[in-house]
Amino acid sequence: MRSSSAMANALPGSVDGLHRLARREFGRLKRHPEIIVRFFRHAGLSVSGIP
Repeated sequence: MRSSSAMANALPGSVDGLHRLARREFGRLKRHPEIIVRFFRHAGLSVSGIP
């Protein structure tokens, strides 16, 4: 899995480049839902229905 800073440190050269980057990163999140759960838990929010 790539570092979570990949998106934060990205510098796309165009709107199309930004769109490709965002789609790639959202695809990565779909394959790793535990990352999304960690975001919610880190913010102090409960996540029901997800182990």
